[in-house]
Formats: sequence, structure tokens, C-alpha cells
Amino acid sequence: MKKMFFWVVVLALFCAASPLFSQARNTSQSSSGGRTWAIGLDVARTVNGIIAWDSTGGNERRYVAISPSFERGFGNYSLGLRMDMVFGNVGPKEMEQEVAHIAFAAAGRWYPAAPMEKVFVATEIGLNMGYWEKEPVYRGLTFSLRAGYKHIMGKKNRLYIEPSMAYVMTKTDPLIPSPAAPSEWEVGLNVGFTF
Repeated sequence: MKKMFFWVVVLALFCAASPLFSQARNTSQSSSGGRTWAIGLDVARTVNGIIAWDSTGGNERRYVAISPSFERGFGNYSLGLRMDMVFGNVGPKEMEQEVAHIAFAAAGRWYPAAPMEKVFVATEIGLNMGYWEKEPVYRGLTFSLRAGYKHIMGKKNRLYIEPSMAYVMTKTDPLIPSPAAPSEWEVGLNVGFTF
């Protein structure tokens, strides 16, 4: 709950401060400059994996969480792919067991203000899998509704930062204590490039 509160505060502060960082732009043209491709990495997932590390006591946990994404724009709409991967170890070193969570999702987005930037609403649907010692524990559908803000910045308007909030419905298992196996509300902070 504390992690969730932390990310909500970060998201709120960024959204409140983003007008301060925006550059003067020609209103007749989008800052995306006609670029319709974007690749990114969800930094919030990686940080959550690091925060979930626990090397004290008998129940040690070590995680590596990676969440890359790809997006192709078509006017004020876009289609994309998102992948979540978490690999880690649970338990004391002498009884360490491997855990993994992998999810693939197709995403559709609508940008009402400008193509591939500013406010967006998205839906994602895909499959996720959980493994314990290389044996499948669960497989199922994952579905989410996401809203956020893509802020384009830099001299050539190629770098972007994208805070978002999502409601996620997915199949998980309590045996896999993965920070990236989301349930219900999830905060994202995607950083990447447009071209």
C-alpha cells in the first residue's frame, strides 16, 4: 500500500508540474513532428522490483523486472505491444527457488488532444504466465484499462516520459510473490523515444 501511495504522489506531482517543462510549440503542428513510432521501458516496474528485494530473515526475495513496450501511431490512435517480465529467487540461499512472471499484451490507445502525445486512454489485452522452478503455476488472460499523459521533450522532441494509471484484471497465484504480477490498480512511468 505504501508503494502504491508513493507512485500516486509521483504521478500527481509530475502531471501538475508538466506545463512548467513544456517548450513553446507551433500550435499548427504536433510536437511529435510526424513521427509515429515509439519504444519505451516502464521504469516503475523496474523500481518496484528493486523495492521488493528483501535479504533479511529467512524469506529472502530478489527480483529483476523489465517491461518494454512498442507503439505505432495512426493519427490520434495507436496500436502497440507490451511485455512484462519478472525473474527472481525466493527463499534462503540454501533453499533458493526460481520464480518468473511473463505477460504479453496488445494495446490500443486514443489520444484526443494530439497524435501520439498528451492525454491518452488505452486498453490492453493479452496472456500471462507464472512459473515456479520452471514449472507453470498459472496461465491466463490479462486485461487492463489505462489512462495517462505522454509528455514529449528534448531539442528534437524525441524523448518522452509517460506517467499512467491502470486498472488491471489478471490471473495470478499467491505462490509467486511477484511485484510485476499486477492486481487491481497499477501505476506506470514509461520512458522512451519517438521516431
